[in-house]
Amino acid sequence: MNQSNIKIKKYTILIIDDDENVCILYKINLEKLGYHVITASNSTDALQIYNESLNNTPIEVAIIDLSLPDSLTGNEIASEIRKLNSDVKLIVSSGNIESAEMLHHLDYGFDASIEKTFNRKKIKQTVESVLGISEIE
Repeated sequence: MNQSNIKIKKYTILIIDDDENVCILYKINLEKLGYHVITASNSTDALQIYNESLNNTPIEVAIIDLSLPDSLTGNEIASEIRKLNSDVKLIVSSGNIESAEMLHHLDYGFDASIEKTFNRKKIKQTVESVLGISEIE
């Protein structure tokens, strides 16, 4: 069988950020890398989307901003999502690389951290790392 005919699983990633431009930039970069992307601008929508995904297309990764405008923080959303699915991969995303969550993401229940620079290579490395994907070159 020709390797180019092998279907590769298309992972679904949920972006949770109140800045529409951040969501768009992540979405563009991740879709170019072959991922299916869903966005949410607040914790209420994020948790509803994640709950609905459990019965449909599972979300394997959530990239979560720390500061959101409604009732839950990024840390609290991560905790709620982790309660729903202990296997989900959670990535904290912030422009503040000095925050405790960014510096010590494992201590806060995140699998990785990524600065909001939208460097596609860094996004690819981070997502592939948490998913355990190794590229064959």
